[in-house]
Amino acid sequence: MREAPLPGTLLAGRYRIVAPLGHGGMGEVFRVYDLKLDHEVALKHLAPHLAGDTAARTRFHREVRLARQVSHPNVCRVFDIGEAGGRPFLTMELIDGEDLSSLLVRIGRLLPAKGLDIAQQLCAGLSAIHDSGVLHRDLKPSNIMIDGRGRARITDFGISALASEPAVPARAGTPAYMAPEQLAGDGATVRSDLYSLGLVLYELLAGRPAGTPPAPPSELCPDVDPEIDPVLLRCLDPDPQARPGSARELAALLPGLDPLAAALAAGETPSPAVVATASKVGSLRPGVGLACLAGVILACTGIIALSPQVRLLSRAPLERSPEVLADRAEAMLPSLGVTTPPGEVDFGLVDHSLCLDRLLESTASVDLAFRLAARRCPAVVFWYRRSPRPLVPRGLRVTLDDPAPAPGDVTVQLDPEGRLYRFERQPPVLLRSAPPRPPDWTALFTAAGLEPERFAPVAPEWIPAAYVDTRAAWEGSWVDPPHPPLPVRIESGALRGTPIYFRVDEPLERTSLLTVDRRRWVESLVYRGFFAVVALLALLLA
Repeated sequence: MREAPLPGTLLAGRYRIVAPLGHGGMGEVFRVYDLKLDHEVALKHLAPHLAGDTAARTRFHREVRLARQVSHPNVCRVFDIGEAGGRPFLTMELIDGEDLSSLLVRIGRLLPAKGLDIAQQLCAGLSAIHDSGVLHRDLKPSNIMIDGRGRARITDFGISALASEPAVPARAGTPAYMAPEQLAGDGATVRSDLYSLGLVLYELLAGRPAGTPPAPPSELCPDVDPEIDPVLLRCLDPDPQARPGSARELAALLPGLDPLAAALAAGETPSPAVVATASKVGSLRPGVGLACLAGVILACTGIIALSPQVRLLSRAPLERSPEVLADRAEAMLPSLGVTTPPGEVDFGLVDHSLCLDRLLESTASVDLAFRLAARRCPAVVFWYRRSPRPLVPRGLRVTLDDPAPAPGDVTVQLDPEGRLYRFERQPPVLLRSAPPRPPDWTALFTAAGLEPERFAPVAPEWIPAAYVDTRAAWEGSWVDPPHPPLPVRIESGALRGTPIYFRVDEPLERTSLLTVDRRRWVESLVYRGFFAVVALLALLLA
């Protein structure tokens, strides 16, 4: 059997050798093409002289088992294990780049900014390894790959071990990158891996291995941030207890990129430990947070205390409860010609927006005050809906407009005094022919508290929403001594002599609609512009 498979050789009926990538003590690494999954991977083949070594085979299987426990963008993924020609092999992620050792030989050292970026990536990868309960035990530049996009990958779990194991073989690893306690045969720990990582970071930032004792990197390279010196020297402390407790803690100590920001930038969900050890710069101090909370509580208390003063019903209270007004509306319907039994009834209150707009325009107007006091332009209107079928709203509850009126529905609106303000009845879909008869409006005038003799017929202007074949309108006055008469206009409509539409208006209400609609449009535009500016500022500050 050949010592090394030639390009084109097919292994295990699936992997075709493309080119050799390198070799080490345990075997060779090849670029291969996976015929089954139709993509390239890296294949590590156990050396021929170790093919019959039971301990070597056990270590090989152990490497795959431990490496598969780790899944992180900064750790080389191991896919599977197999055997060809009596020699086991493993397949792993193909990294199109070079190892850090070769890179440092070629360029000397990394620029400080890129060095810190790689340092954060290595801390993230090593943290993922430790979180999986694995100790790498052989972290060195030749076991770190840098791909074409500048992303670091930790590779080679050949002598890795579980952190939960009682003891690991003494002096396992590369002596130049081993912690003092490993060299002394005391076994490996998380802090041993951090010592090795400290040596790697020192070398990529300073461009040379750390001496004994190590000099601060900023003294060797003036462009290195002096804040890095105590962090790396702490990693290289002979006392394991003096080193950082975890790779995550080391990442937090390094200047530059926050580990939390790095995790988010990589599209990962940060773990609670990453969030807990993230940089506190820009965070809210407890005192400031408590002050903000107290401010919110006081603001809410003030709003609750002041709400009775600004609520519409507090400023314009109802003299009759909604239930009493509902009974009034129900008792009024037979006199208005509605005799069909109800299938469902609902009622509520709605503000008279036009009246409120005028109140906001001129609260000091004596004429306006009289009109409001006279209740012919109520600020609050009671509505009552009755339908031969269930009322099913599109929203959360039945309102004056939801659901839309259907044939047979009746809508009554009353002012706070219980006088008729609006009346609308939906005619049936099918209507048989009948001789015409004049409608009688007397009951509607009476329900509205108006005297017909004080009104003169005028040309109608409003077009009812429902179909009518007769329209009528009157203008007159409503008398409420000792106040002077109040001008009132009435619009109505009937179908086959049955009144189905009636509304009480003031002349001012009809002429103000265009002005009010225009003003509301301008107000809406201003409000939307304000909130758009606030949202833009929030995005910029974020």
